[in-house]
Amino acid sequence: MRDFFFNPERFKEAMSQLESGTQERPDVWRWVLIPKTELGITFQGDYTVEYSPETSRSSWRTLEGNMRSSGEVVVRERESGVEVEYNETLEVSLPVPKIMAKAFGPIVSREVRHGVGDFLDRAAQLLAT
Repeated sequence: MRDFFFNPERFKEAMSQLESGTQERPDVWRWVLIPKTELGITFQGDYTVEYSPETSRSSWRTLEGNMRSSGEVVVRERESGVEVEYNETLEVSLPVPKIMAKAFGPIVSREVRHGVGDFLDRAAQLLAT
């Protein structure tokens, strides 16, 4: 479990909306998402994230890009199995004027929630095999 969530090379397998994921230097990865188009506006997430793995937790934060991601995952061994606590905050910089961003915000929020949920579902499937 720890090996999966603390290792971007492993957990990128669960990122269904990923176009590319490359290691820039130790503990720093650049993520490029598959472009999405809604109502004539195309957005492609492109951001660089620094990971800080420790013994039982790993945290991350965006260094640069058009998405901001920060969070942590904590893995605890329990008598009944392994407990995983996952927290993430995402923010997207849309390539539209601010007045239009208000209209597109709900669409982007829906897509981001779907992406995170899909990642966690796929992670559970990969870890179950």
